[in-house]
Amino acid sequence: MLKQNVYQVRPESESTEITRTDQPDSTLLGRMSARPQHPHGAAAKPGSLARFGIAVAAALALIVGVAGPAQADVPEAPGSQTSQTSEAADTTGADSAEPAAASAPSAAQLAAEKKAKALKKAKAAKKAKALKKAKALKKKKARIKKKRKKFVVSALKQVGAYQDCTRVVERALHYAGIKTGDLGTQVYEYTSLGGKRVKKGGLRPGDVLIWPGRHVAVYTGKGKAVHGGWSAGRTVKNKTLVMGVKPIVVRYFDLKV
Repeated sequence: MLKQNVYQVRPESESTEITRTDQPDSTLLGRMSARPQHPHGAAAKPGSLARFGIAVAAALALIVGVAGPAQADVPEAPGSQTSQTSEAADTTGADSAEPAAASAPSAAQLAAEKKAKALKKAKAAKKAKALKKAKALKKKKARIKKKRKKFVVSALKQVGAYQDCTRVVERALHYAGIKTGDLGTQVYEYTSLGGKRVKKGGLRPGDVLIWPGRHVAVYTGKGKAVHGGWSAGRTVKNKTLVMGVKPIVVRYFDLKV
């Protein structure tokens, strides 16, 4: 009967029973720590005190067993979150290092880039050289065209003058920059001064027309040529001349260079 009275005692400060499952320790301690009262106010027997001490010790052990592991430091397991985080960081670092190493150009790539740059430079130099050559050729053609024009203009300026045919050609060539001596009517006399005999193609203004041993003239275009010493008084004229045979053409100022 005494044992039953011990477990039925409630603390005076506890008005209601604690029903929360997350505080079993304090409820049990409250229950077990309450000092048992004798039904008639008598002192508790020694056996009851022993059992009470055992109950208190058991309650304390239960409290330490429940609260202690929750507060104790638990060693990290190999598969814990911290270890996984470290491994993930190491993996991320390794992955980030691999692309950096992969992005570094290899020796073959560097050689290919160097070769491509050299080829590009060579192409640029070749293009610049061709452009320079084209400009020089254009200037040369312009000079030749200018000389041809001066040759024709000089021949036309002599129209109406009193002189023979060879004198007209000599003065026109000299005005265009070609020094001559006393010329005749032979082809070699004109080719020796740098003129070229033209066998094909049409006539161009500035061509020298030669009828060997007979006559020379300067072609001015549109089927006409400047002739000296042709008519009475040996007057220079720019006219169409029919000699019965085709003349030999000698060209000094050729645009084809």
